[in-house]
Amino acid sequence: MNKSYNYKDFRIEILYEDSDIAILNKPSGLLTHKKSEFDNSPSLQESLKNQFTIDDGENFKEGIVHRLDKDTSGIIVITKNHISKNKFREMFKKKDIKKNYLAFTYGVLNKKNIEVNKKIHRNQIRRTKFGVSDNLGK
Repeated sequence: MNKSYNYKDFRIEILYEDSDIAILNKPSGLLTHKKSEFDNSPSLQESLKNQFTIDDGENFKEGIVHRLDKDTSGIIVITKNHISKNKFREMFKKKDIKKNYLAFTYGVLNKKNIEVNKKIHRNQIRRTKFGVSDNLGK
């Protein structure tokens, strides 16, 4: 059985843990990390302080090597030291780690499954909105 812990109004599952990393299930509605040092919103990163010993020297992003949007739930890797953080950053940069997303929609689709294989880019005018493209974005 997986371990878990409570943080504010969130329950965070610990799916795996060793001396270098932890793999967590981030719930929807929780920021991965603060937007700035003055942000008082609940964040996964803030929850790590009482649960894990993290020494990577990076203020406000201790343990965070990648992120999920606030409203996205899913698996997130937490690193506990400089060595593991650098290794995971390199793996994400080289795309050695593959990320898959599953989305649920409202309405009726004419297919059971649909795959969107496009790059995501930020809207030039409305910076909080995103779009898809064949050539722009990641």
